[in-house]
Amino acid sequence: SKNIRNVDILGRWGGEEFLIICPETKIEDVIKVASHIKEAIKLHKFSTYPNTITISLGVATFSKHIKNVDDIILNADKALYQAKEEGRDKVIAFYE
Repeated sequence: SKNIRNVDILGRWGGEEFLIICPETKIEDVIKVASHIKEAIKLHKFSTYPNTITISLGVATFSKHIKNVDDIILNADKALYQAKEEGRDKVIAFYE
């Protein structure tokens, strides 16, 4: 939470997933936020686990094709699974 902006909202989404809402943010800037978080996690030394931890992140933004909040979450989830399929430890953005 120390690595997101004051306007962003962080919450747990499922067992090992988190959701960050970045209001009024362009996809390029969302990718920057996600990349910053990815590097912060990789550099952080966790006291309960001695190895380096990596994360995969999927990002999506609102567009005219989004009908409801579930659609944007589904798009971010698609990008997340693409990041995992492509070798993990990366940020992938969903583009329509």
